[in-house]
Amino acid sequence: MNILGLVPARSGSQELKNKNLLKINGKTLIERALIQAKKSKYINKVFLSTDSSDYKKILKKLNLENNYIRPKKLATNTASIYDVARHAVSWYEKNNWDADYVVILQPTTPFRLAKDIDKVIKILIRSNADSAISITKVRYPVHWMLKLNKNNLISSIFKKGNQYIRRQDAPKYYKPSGAIYVLKTSLLKKIKYLLPTKKTIGVEMPQIKSINIDTKLDFLIAKEISKYNDI
Repeated sequence: MNILGLVPARSGSQELKNKNLLKINGKTLIERALIQAKKSKYINKVFLSTDSSDYKKILKKLNLENNYIRPKKLATNTASIYDVARHAVSWYEKNNWDADYVVILQPTTPFRLAKDIDKVIKILIRSNADSAISITKVRYPVHWMLKLNKNNLISSIFKKGNQYIRRQDAPKYYKPSGAIYVLKTSLLKKIKYLLPTKKTIGVEMPQIKSINIDTKLDFLIAKEISKYNDI
């Protein structure tokens, strides 16, 4: 069984400049993702999909060199992650290697470990599902969320309003943690929308491992977490 570990890392991020090169505990976000992918017991090939020759220099440090450069049309902020993954799969097929599963590991979730990756892969392989993603509990009850109209008047997002006064009484909801996405290649080749499908498994991860670095505040929180946690 062939499993491709894909780390997507385009250059030119807008809100947080060069965020993929930010460092936590002395390692860039790209390095952290690649290292954990290398440690996986299931991933056969680790692949960095990037448009940046500077980012590719990191591969040499980790003995993961290849001559792939992501096309410019797939290196925009509107490019689909699935198109990026499909292009990587196609590149490997042209080089005589076919992936059965693709594992997408975004660098911006720096606290996911190899054991987390392997847990999601193993659960999917042993199931009849076509995909699996890491999920985490929503920290704030969705029933308390509000809409704001053009007159700055607020209302509940639910028609009947908020039915829960205490957070503990509200139903538990989950969101993608952003750390791990595993898809059968057969699904990847035809999917046109975001997961989940009707056959997607959710694998819960703790909130502390589900930090996504998209803003400066996210990065500051992640650095603080890294001081007190061995992750």
